[in-house]
Amino acid sequence: MTRFRKTRTDQMRGLIRWFSRNNVSANFIMAAILIAGITTWFKLKKEIFPETSTNVVSVSVPYPGATPGEVEKGVCIPIEEAIRDVEGIDIMRSTAANSYGVVYVEVSDDSNVRDVLDDIKTRVDSIENFAENTESPLYEEVLIKNQVLTVAISADTDERTLRGYAERIRDGILTHNPPKPTSWINRIASSFRGSSGVSQVELSGLRKYEISIELSEDNMRAYGVTFATIADAVRASSIDLPGGAV
Repeated sequence: MTRFRKTRTDQMRGLIRWFSRNNVSANFIMAAILIAGITTWFKLKKEIFPETSTNVVSVSVPYPGATPGEVEKGVCIPIEEAIRDVEGIDIMRSTAANSYGVVYVEVSDDSNVRDVLDDIKTRVDSIENFAENTESPLYEEVLIKNQVLTVAISADTDERTLRGYAERIRDGILTHNPPKPTSWINRIASSFRGSSGVSQVELSGLRKYEISIELSEDNMRAYGVTFATIADAVRASSIDLPGGAV
């Protein structure tokens, strides 16, 4: 033990002696370390309110007009059976409600959430026994996001106009670019703070757009059509089409 300590002491003394004799090299190494540290700092992702991963992913499937029992049988059970043996799944929970079903999956700590989500997506996309009339599955990694600001809007006007005001304010916040600092000290301080832009703004308290169709029972009997026939015709005509190319 004494010999080992003596050897370590001699090595440290030799290193210090070398630096004292080669002060130019020592200064060069110190400058290289400082430059590397400063360069790395500007490349680091800096967030005042960072997102926190919960190791939870969700798979939700809309099933319009279905009861919770139908959702469980036609959505939740097929998903559970398809992803049951996916590596990395720790706990799996399902929720069946009116018109939609959600399956929550907790990923084990030693597994990559994104990799597990990709495996789940592959399995669910290959399911062929989903109930009829179900819509495309929605996949999401559950993240905890800290709210920075709340803006409340009120006006003596109709809901459509109020929605327009809210959307304009949202777009203005997202596209706002604060003025660049002029002095060098403010530029350095701004670089240390990181990006000052807003990346996400959500609107709440607004109803989704919908089209209401009122039917006359007398006209339906006259033409010999049923509610189901009209619903199928509307569903067949309600399609998503691309608005152009980018």
